[in-house]
Amino acid sequence: MRRIISTDSCRINHSAKKVFYAVADVMVYKNWWSKKVKAEVLESNADFIGSKVEIRASGGWFRCEIVSVKKPFEVRVRYYAGVQKGEGIWTIIPAGDSGAVLTYSINLEPNGFMPRLLSNFLNFSKIHSNAMIEMFTGLDKYLS
Repeated sequence: MRRIISTDSCRINHSAKKVFYAVADVMVYKNWWSKKVKAEVLESNADFIGSKVEIRASGGWFRCEIVSVKKPFEVRVRYYAGVQKGEGIWTIIPAGDSGAVLTYSINLEPNGFMPRLLSNFLNFSKIHSNAMIEMFTGLDKYLS
């Protein structure tokens, strides 16, 4: 079984604060996530911590929970159910007067017989990185 490990970054032409609120607030995910991905909010909290979302994509479904935030620089996510379990970290670094570098790092373990089996043949890390390109583009459009 291969773990799903990737780190993807993009410069966003919006303030670190705006980027932070977009990645921390599960209520707006549907506004910028890929149309290929269905995000259902299970719980939303004003301070973001404990907010939960269920994601359905072509590779299966999983649930995530925001476990900590450091405004406006970091959002930590725990993947706790579905085809993968582990951690994701959004990092936001101010860049210039009105931009930010957004990075998403994941360290996940395939969960269940089929995902574990497929992880030996498919490069889920590369698949995830390819999907992030579309996510970053969607975020930039949403914030514009």
